[in-house]
Amino acid sequence: MPPKEEKKPAEGEEGEKAPAAPIPNDLSVPEMYTQRLQKIYSKFKPALVPEVPTIMAKMPGGEHDYYVRMCNRYNQPIEFQYNGPKEENDQPNMFEESDEGKTKVVPVWLNPRKIPKNKRRYLPASTGNVHGMLMQDYTTFSWPLPKMFGYEKYGYALIDIEDPAYAEECAGHSKRLVKLFYERQIVDEVWTNIFKHLSQSQYRRDSLPNNATEKTVQKLEQDVKNYKTYLLELQQQRDLYDQEIQKIFSRCDQIKATIKKQQQLEKVRAEATKDVQAKIVAEQGGGEGGEAAYHQFCKTLFDVSPGEETA
Repeated sequence: MPPKEEKKPAEGEEGEKAPAAPIPNDLSVPEMYTQRLQKIYSKFKPALVPEVPTIMAKMPGGEHDYYVRMCNRYNQPIEFQYNGPKEENDQPNMFEESDEGKTKVVPVWLNPRKIPKNKRRYLPASTGNVHGMLMQDYTTFSWPLPKMFGYEKYGYALIDIEDPAYAEECAGHSKRLVKLFYERQIVDEVWTNIFKHLSQSQYRRDSLPNNATEKTVQKLEQDVKNYKTYLLELQQQRDLYDQEIQKIFSRCDQIKATIKKQQQLEKVRAEATKDVQAKIVAEQGGGEGGEAAYHQFCKTLFDVSPGEETA
């Protein structure tokens, strides 16, 4: 049989629908959230639609939080956090060059620069976690985990080191911390339940009457023994997780110490450069002649190799 000819739309008829227009990325943050909120209020509170621009003007930096609250109130899906139009300084700025010359971009959810300074949350220093910020998933998306467990220590896994030289490494540490905290949370939950069962079994054993049967006593003794054995195994697992987490924190301490030393050396270099410039300009009597002499000095190549020793 000959193949069927494809039916073409007649004149005046519509063919396939064109793809949806992309989300505009040239809007400011208040303008974008004004559009989102007006869309919500038009469904539930039309009287507030004209007041949305005024509301947005009163809360600079808090537009997304307000938007999330309204989405939760009216049970609407929450869209991604909008940080403004894409400009040169808004491109991914944490990257490493691979051996092939390709750029490895750090994912947004592992990039600490994507969290504004006034939105960053840390645990108290007494917890030992001084490097991890609260992951933006806890504030950007409306998901059940924060509601179930609260803003606990398990969510503070985003390493706050922003130096591009360590971007890829710190992103890997953050990703590993997420996994370690998730698994540690499960172990902690099981450990807590087993400890409760152990306490109950010990109380029942110690409060047995004098006329209790030997079978009952042995059963409770065995329960206590089993719970203790299992609790020790869980404690060993917790210690292993703590060791892995501490390795990451120790590496973060080293990275921050290195960055601090580099910043101090850069400060010394800048001060020395300023002193040399002032000295050369002063020797030439200042003015354009002094500046020209300084620029010539900067272009001069010096031989710092050790010379031959003379007899």
